[in-house]
Amino acid sequence: MLDSPESFSSPEYLAAVERGLIRLKDATFAWGEDSSNEHIHNFRLHVPDVTFVKGKVNLITGPTGSGKTTLLASLIGELHFEGPPGSFYHLPREGGVSYAAQESWCLSASIKENIIFGAPYDAARCRRVLHDCGLEPDLALFDDGDETEIGERGVTLSGGQKARVTLARAIYANTSVVLLDGG
Repeated sequence: MLDSPESFSSPEYLAAVERGLIRLKDATFAWGEDSSNEHIHNFRLHVPDVTFVKGKVNLITGPTGSGKTTLLASLIGELHFEGPPGSFYHLPREGGVSYAAQESWCLSASIKENIIFGAPYDAARCRRVLHDCGLEPDLALFDDGDETEIGERGVTLSGGQKARVTLARAIYANTSVVLLDGG
């Protein structure tokens, strides 16, 4: 994640780590090197200085194509970090990170299995998540409720239902950091 040893010892980086903050300083991110596509090869996202407020909802807003999704992809390590000495980014991972992508996806499994995603099943928690993510009315439409099987690529569900299942998966994960990409 960090290219230069100075990044590890800068007071700002150490403070971000100590306080468990999501922080970017003079960070530049790039998609993979693809010499066949000049636009991808030359694309860079530069973030001068951003600190997200811990324990609060933080929103990234902007017009289509401004880099909101790219910023989230950068935080989870999908892009290559490039920065001068002293630059850094920090995403605390100790309490876990869950991510709901802009493009919803589902496993070919039950709705419940798509939500708990291999985590231990907690019936009370699952009920709260179903309620909080607005899935209760959707489940009432299905004879098998949350045991309804989702077909390949979620064909059983509408786009909105898939989005709510994706959101529920991120929330049920019970992580310290939840990244939601709403487009």
